[in-house]
Amino acid sequence: MRLICRAATVLAVFALPVLAEPNAADPPDPFLILSGGVDRDEDGGTLLAAGIAYLPDDALFLSADLGRADTQTDLSDLESDFAAVALDYSAGPVGFGLSGGWNSSEDTVERYQYGGSVHLTSGGFKLELSGEQWLSDLDSVRFDDLPAPFDRVALACDIDNTVLGLGGSYSGQTFGLYGRWRDYRYADADCDLSLPNGTIISLNGIDPAVLTDETRQRLRRLGEIQRRSGRLQQQVADAAFLDQSIAAGVYWQPADVTYQVDYFRSEEAFGELEIDSFTGSVTFPAGNTLDLELRAGISTGNGIDDVTFIGATLYWYLPL
Repeated sequence: MRLICRAATVLAVFALPVLAEPNAADPPDPFLILSGGVDRDEDGGTLLAAGIAYLPDDALFLSADLGRADTQTDLSDLESDFAAVALDYSAGPVGFGLSGGWNSSEDTVERYQYGGSVHLTSGGFKLELSGEQWLSDLDSVRFDDLPAPFDRVALACDIDNTVLGLGGSYSGQTFGLYGRWRDYRYADADCDLSLPNGTIISLNGIDPAVLTDETRQRLRRLGEIQRRSGRLQQQVADAAFLDQSIAAGVYWQPADVTYQVDYFRSEEAFGELEIDSFTGSVTFPAGNTLDLELRAGISTGNGIDDVTFIGATLYWYLPL
């Protein structure tokens, strides 16, 4: 039997699960999987991603991933970089996972993440519970629209939050499906207010919902990037400040070709932006040790135009 879905999901720790098994010839243990992909939307936004995964045996899975997303439209070429590492171990029906991540959005926020999960598997069914902690450092905001000297006042804030997730999946020989829900909870913000005379005033315990309008606008811009992100919806979405997200998908693999449909919905906590994305993909062998995935999709949201995107990812299996 070929590798299960976690071996195919090498582009992102937080990416939507690719449930279908790889189509390339079964590589022996241990082996590496190298991957590289690109997505591009109709407005010129681009997502680049690369990853490496190591599977020393059937029980352990290690991965590292990085990428960059940008948009060329009304966001003044706002860019978001991300990186992630993960470990997954299964011992019979019980397993656990550990993860760490980082993302940085230009002139907006830098975020660090760590977390873990436990999962149960039986006969192709899998149930997973996960928890994460996010540490967010918002870039300083200046109030340029105020008269002098108040235009030199700056506000910098830190916001921490937790993410709880529940997911389930079924992976069979030719058919599979999955669903996942994630809930985001935010602590009060801690801020430093810098005055023109150099004085810094600490403002702790601020409700994130009452951040300045300019800061909230920057947070909303992060949501614009995620609707252009193709396969990596979850990982790019985590650069934004979400309230909750839902992911679901189904695949069919009648032979060496895999057909898959994914749905992703996210709701922002501060920008009030809601996004629904649909992606269809086909994966097929491109050589004895290569798989090629081609995909296309559309994202819709409240108060924003629909955007379509296309993308491709190449997987290379290397026996050690």
